[in-house]
Amino acid sequence: MFQAFLGSVYAQNGTIGISGGGQARSRRASGKVPPAVIDAAVNRYAPPPSHARALTALRENRVIALYGAPGLGKRTSAVNLLRSVTDGPLVTLSPADPLDWLAQREYTGNAGYLACGPVNSGEHAELTDFTLGEITRRVQEAGAYLVFTVAAPLTDPRSTTMPHIAWSAPPHEDVLRAHGVAPEDRVATAARELTSVHDLGDIVRFAERLAQGVPLEEAREGLDLSGRVTAWFEDDARTDDEILEVTALLFMAGMPERRFEAHLARLREHISSTAGEPGESAPAGGVLSARRPRRDEASLVKVTHLMTEMDIDVPGPPRRCLVFREPGYRHHVAAELCGQFDDRFWQPVFAWLLETARTSGLETRLQVAAGLALLCGHDSFDAVREVFLQPWSAGEHGPRAWETSIYVLWHMCFDEATAPRALRTAIRWSRSGVALRRKAAAGAFQGELGLRYPAEALGQLWRLTESAPPYGGREAVAALYASLVSVTDRDARIVLDDLEMRLRRDPRPGSPRLLRTLHVALAVLSVRDETTGHPAAARHLMTPGAPLELLAKIWSAAIVNRPVRAAAFASLYDVLHAVSVLSPSPEEPLRSLAESLAGDLPRHEHEPFTRGFEQYAGHRRDPQGTGRLLLTILLSIFDPTSRPRTVESR
Repeated sequence: MFQAFLGSVYAQNGTIGISGGGQARSRRASGKVPPAVIDAAVNRYAPPPSHARALTALRENRVIALYGAPGLGKRTSAVNLLRSVTDGPLVTLSPADPLDWLAQREYTGNAGYLACGPVNSGEHAELTDFTLGEITRRVQEAGAYLVFTVAAPLTDPRSTTMPHIAWSAPPHEDVLRAHGVAPEDRVATAARELTSVHDLGDIVRFAERLAQGVPLEEAREGLDLSGRVTAWFEDDARTDDEILEVTALLFMAGMPERRFEAHLARLREHISSTAGEPGESAPAGGVLSARRPRRDEASLVKVTHLMTEMDIDVPGPPRRCLVFREPGYRHHVAAELCGQFDDRFWQPVFAWLLETARTSGLETRLQVAAGLALLCGHDSFDAVREVFLQPWSAGEHGPRAWETSIYVLWHMCFDEATAPRALRTAIRWSRSGVALRRKAAAGAFQGELGLRYPAEALGQLWRLTESAPPYGGREAVAALYASLVSVTDRDARIVLDDLEMRLRRDPRPGSPRLLRTLHVALAVLSVRDETTGHPAAARHLMTPGAPLELLAKIWSAAIVNRPVRAAAFASLYDVLHAVSVLSPSPEEPLRSLAESLAGDLPRHEHEPFTRGFEQYAGHRRDPQGTGRLLLTILLSIFDPTSRPRTVESR
């Protein structure tokens, strides 16, 4: 299954697309902002100098734009500004929505909206001003609030259409205090370690480590990663082979050393075969010194011992693997390579990556995808799209490269700057006339891209189920549900809400549209969770606040439609059986579901259901005899006056 890809990827403390440590996790980036996210943004907030001005403008105009370079904390500031003016829900708008769409949508009174990096559809300044004016009018008339966070102004900042406020990072001392660094003399000492070149994310992690009691000398090791990488590249003693080594490691972090060296040798061949290019067929210091720079403390590379995917199947000692000396180096190496080398360098590197994607196994291709995703965050997205994403997604370089195009979009989801580009790319693929590209879109939306943008993913996947040919749209909706259940059961409810709405909207029995929806619903209820091997719906059912009423409504709709009734029985039995196996006290969730199902099924359907389900359960091979438990509970709910019957499973 596509969505399990992170289980076999070495991410070195999870630094895909971020500067420094922390967990590599894509979070939901559209829809209602969860209370926990709001609390995290508010509780540790250090207001930057422009905060007071922005708050006044938001209260007066209800719509403002914060603009500035990435990494200034604009999104966190937007959450705090909105929470200061309203206690209503906060909603992040989809980055796939262009400005003209925002000018047409409905806004809810007292709600706060965030629009992070919107697309202006290439409008002229006059049209942009008009569109922004329409957005402002609609938000004001609804009594809502809206904050844009963008890298550059949407229009002339002097325009009176919408206040544009230049953003900056908060004072270092305030960040330290907000994250619990104390007393004041420790704050002052720590602040002297910080300069204007430090990334806000690095400063926050520095503050968090200090607040946890980490000594200053140890905490400062995560600072100025960018400066160290820049100094390494600017060192006149740097050899071509060392640069090629870190270039290869950008796309192959965590790879066993011997396998890495084979790929590095192929990169050297590609470089040396390009006329006039730097590079050698052998290391500058000769064969005997090939590995020596990796043991140098000044090197960006080091050897560590890791368990790889291969070692899981064939147990053995950890293997020597190459990693960056500091996790955050990978991000900054990508920035330096993009900034310092032109197309004469990248042409052979890209040729090497094309060859690698066509011929390598899954682990290698996942890391290639991670490296390409990092390039997309450093003004190289157009090149990555033209050379890799477009031809790969169309199948021009074979099935392995085709899969890798999906992995690139997934890895782009770990960076706030590249995630919207991944979403817009997948949407374009879903509308493509190339069948394999539509299939790639389905694969992208059922994995990390769907975890980050579940509502958008669900909408696009339904479009694919209705297109001809569907190319697995039904299975992709089910896989998205399983992915969401495995990560956050709260977001998984989106899939069930959508299914229930569609079933309610088209209740006509036997209609092709209803049957298509029911087949998708049964695929969702039957899809297996890769962790347990049981239906994902069973895992969802056992979570606190499980959506019993939604599951019951969906099963009821399937049970009363005779063409899919047998499949409904099968999925229901499998889920009930899984709960009886996985839960230490299965009676409570089973009884709760049975009560919801009895309340939703029409009264005249109770007797046909109990009779049919009892007959179905009697024909299931059930060595554990859970059929007796299931039917005892179900039949006692549906017919409390009857004596529970014993069913011998076959």
